[in-house]
Amino acid sequence: MRDLSWVGTWSQSLSDHSFLQYHGQNQTLRAVIRISLGGSQVRVRFSNRYGKQPLKIDEASIALAGDGISIQSHTIQQITFSSQADVTLSEGSEVISDPVVLPVPALARLAVSIYFEQPVAFETANLGQGDIYGSIPGNHVVADNEPFLPFSPVQVEQTGIELPPPLPFIAGIDVLTAAHSRAIVAFGDSITAGGWPAMLAERLNGLGMAHVGVLNQGLGGNRVLHSGVGPIGYAFGLAGVTRFQRDVLEQAGVRSVIVLHGINDIIHPGVIAPKEEEVSAQEIVSGMEQYATWAHEKNIRIIVANLLPFEGHQDWKPEREDKLQMVNALIQSSQAFDGILDLAAVMRDPAFPTRLLPAYDSGDHLHPDPQGLRAIAEAVDLNWFI
Repeated sequence: MRDLSWVGTWSQSLSDHSFLQYHGQNQTLRAVIRISLGGSQVRVRFSNRYGKQPLKIDEASIALAGDGISIQSHTIQQITFSSQADVTLSEGSEVISDPVVLPVPALARLAVSIYFEQPVAFETANLGQGDIYGSIPGNHVVADNEPFLPFSPVQVEQTGIELPPPLPFIAGIDVLTAAHSRAIVAFGDSITAGGWPAMLAERLNGLGMAHVGVLNQGLGGNRVLHSGVGPIGYAFGLAGVTRFQRDVLEQAGVRSVIVLHGINDIIHPGVIAPKEEEVSAQEIVSGMEQYATWAHEKNIRIIVANLLPFEGHQDWKPEREDKLQMVNALIQSSQAFDGILDLAAVMRDPAFPTRLLPAYDSGDHLHPDPQGLRAIAEAVDLNWFI
């Protein structure tokens, strides 16, 4: 054990998704998740952080996933809690499972199955960080794929927006692996939640750096300085300066953090947040510098990305463009960070520098498409993590 250590291989940033009104009872949930870092044992962190009532897990299992929803039956292992099959999480609490002997390779797909006998609300969750399935009634934690069907997307009332089903209760997965292994946390908003950290993990693995895991702590709608408010706004999560401790510093084996954060501090006030929550460019960057202070206290390296162009987005205005440019200038001149990731240069259209390159634009002129997300992952200087 002296040559081994626990390191995070997958995580998601959790917030209050009760507005989606997903519920279950006498049902098994199965989450299929792709990890980054391999190891000889695993442990799973479960959370009832935003639950309004105690959460009882009656039984749980973990296995290597096969194709689609199927599992490799010979790998299935029961998850226990202090040697017990069940556990009850009080409101606001989390629990780490007992270690499970399950060798997992880097970039493997894992299936975590959870049975709930009593009614549960999928309040503590995130969106799009894995595939989530529900069973026919009963305990099916050791079943293959027959009792399960994917949850349907949900239409958000009064917006017309369709969202993927929430992946509830699972905060993260750690692996027992070589002591020199480490984790990078990608911290930010929906651009990070969109998937470039998984692409970075693929790149690291392909270049012989399979000992470095990548944890996605992106949260759609999240801001540096203000928490989301209101039924939908709660899903945007706690302010970055509030959640940084738990979502970054408390991750197992974290040695570096990449921050891409701040665009929502510019565009949300007066749109989907109160106008009085408007903040200056200096205040946004000071929040990031606070991240740096906390990271350095834990000997964690911090890399900060500048903000992507977004002219053409429905909430773009010239004064918001001015603020974005000031944020990027302040990031560039700050002495607080260990590195600057110049994503503005990578992602902008050379002919129209205040816009995303069309090949990288998902269509809303704010969020990159898969090719753009891949470009972000490719832009990360791996020398920061050697």
